[in-house]
Amino acid sequence: MTVPLPMLRESSLHDVRRAFAAAPEPELAVLIGIHAGKALGPLWLRGPAPALMALTGMAGWYGKSLRSDGSDVLVGENLVRRGDSIEPSIPITATLAPSRVDGRAAIVVSYPPDARFPWRRVKDELRPLDGNTLLGLTFGIPAMPADGVPFVLRRTSEEEGQAS
Repeated sequence: MTVPLPMLRESSLHDVRRAFAAAPEPELAVLIGIHAGKALGPLWLRGPAPALMALTGMAGWYGKSLRSDGSDVLVGENLVRRGDSIEPSIPITATLAPSRVDGRAAIVVSYPPDARFPWRRVKDELRPLDGNTLLGLTFGIPAMPADGVPFVLRRTSEEEGQAS
């Protein structure tokens, strides 16, 4: 059973993690394109998310953009808002791999080993909520919940991503 996104926006970390475990295993292709991101979970975690992103070198985080490299790996970048434009930030790759939540397949996003701290240690795990929405958990950010920091990615159009 998939939990509707409106119910997850302010859910407890336990409920978000349970929704992640209940989500279907993904196909890598669901992450191709531009996806706008938003923090989820309780207010104590969601509220300071923009400041935390700024402290980790990703001020103005907008989302992710990924494309196929012709193999079993997607390549792309995190996106950040700079004034009226959306710009690439840290490069990323995505593959299918076992989730640390339950061992089932998830899309696992990795950052390069030379990325700014803490990103070189961070992994994002994603599973679909519907055809345009992915539920994510970020692991590896110091002083954040070890069970993952929840977020959502929602597919946007190319034009919307560029003009936003």
